Amino acid sequence: MEKITGKNNDLIKNVKKLLSSSKERRVQGLFVLEGARLVFDVLNSFYKIKYFLITPAAYDKYT
Repeated sequence: MEKITGKNNDLIKNVKKLLSSSKERRVQGLFVLEGARLVFDVLNSFYKIKYFLITPAAYDKYT
């Protein structure tokens, strides 16, 4: 598991773009989910997860 420690990380920049721009979501064919319930729902669906970002507190709570 890779730990992200700064806002200048390219993955974090891309997530911010996806959150703020519907055009970017269409171009990349990606979307962002926030919250445990939505994540569990997508895990039980046909969608494929490209990246999974989780805080240390959420990791401790759900694993």
